[in-house]
Amino acid sequence: MEARNIWIGLFLTLVIIGGVFYYFQSFEVRYIAQQATDAFENGNFQEAQVLFQQALEKHANDPVLLANLVKSFASEGNRTGKERELEAKAEPFAKQALEADPDNVEVLLAVGYLAETNGRYEEALGYYGRARQLYPDSSMAQFHYGHTLEFLGRKTEAEAAYVKSLELDPKNSLALIAKGRSRFFEGNYEEASVYFLQAAGSSSSASLQSEALAGAALAKRNQGYFKEAKEFAQQAVEKDPTFVLAKLEYGMGQAMEGDLEGGVKTIYEAIQLNTRAVQPFWSMGIVLRSGKYFTESIEFLTAGLARVANDNTLVGPQAKNETRSQMTYDLAKTYDIQGNSGKALEFLEQAIQIDGNLSLYLQRDVEEHGFFKALETNGRFRALLP
Repeated sequence: MEARNIWIGLFLTLVIIGGVFYYFQSFEVRYIAQQATDAFENGNFQEAQVLFQQALEKHANDPVLLANLVKSFASEGNRTGKERELEAKAEPFAKQALEADPDNVEVLLAVGYLAETNGRYEEALGYYGRARQLYPDSSMAQFHYGHTLEFLGRKTEAEAAYVKSLELDPKNSLALIAKGRSRFFEGNYEEASVYFLQAAGSSSSASLQSEALAGAALAKRNQGYFKEAKEFAQQAVEKDPTFVLAKLEYGMGQAMEGDLEGGVKTIYEAIQLNTRAVQPFWSMGIVLRSGKYFTESIEFLTAGLARVANDNTLVGPQAKNETRSQMTYDLAKTYDIQGNSGKALEFLEQAIQIDGNLSLYLQRDVEEHGFFKALETNGRFRALLP
């Protein structure tokens, strides 16, 4: 009887020791995972990846940890323009996550985002649609579904998904940024800036705050509020100095204040952050043109145009077409200032073929700003006017 009690006592001791060990191991995993999440939200994606993998060493096959690791790879690729390289690193973990829990909302959103950042929008839509079906109250599922629809050019459906996302969570910063971007492309810069600033105030993520503040800076710059624009841009850079559009907007603020050299330096730094992004090349072209560096301006505008098709910071066909047409028009103006009327006419025809509404801008530039004087009697040129 005494021996039996001893064995029972030993067994209970082992159970208690095992329970204590599991508790402390779980606590350690949670602590590492929180550190990883903090790094991710501050835009330190590589640090987040290291920490998530450390947590997985202690808690293998955890679907949420796997999902967050996949998301950190995809986010780094999206920010740096190295989507293919980062997808190769993420793919084994995405497969593992789907095997561990194929209906987990975090898994579906992370694997969907990996597909989205690599341009496989229909595949991404499948994962997001599944998440939306299984978790109809998920604001993030609604947002990601809408974002992918926007990439596919289905603007009306995308807008409805953004509205639903904000109904479920009025502080969803990603959905607020998406609404701001939509208003910006509609030309409603004031309403766009309201959405962007609301997004910046709703998020605890420095990375998302930077994106929202950069959007507000762009909207204010288009309204002519250059001082406010630069202030927002500076805040955006302070939040995340690795975000290309934050750095770009700060460089534009420097140039608008007359610091051409400083602006060029900062915009060049933006280009290095993501060489696939069109906007820094476009802005560099405009700034260099203002300094009468026409050959260099043309080089950057041409390099930017070559990147439009593969730039996933331009969301959807409408954004890409507008960017392509306006950059082509800016090339025409630059050639005109340089004195190359033949090239100016060539690019004017291309720009207006993409977007016929640019003929109104052409008329204004001719009548109010004196552009294209050497082409005034040219029949092909006059056919472009409204």
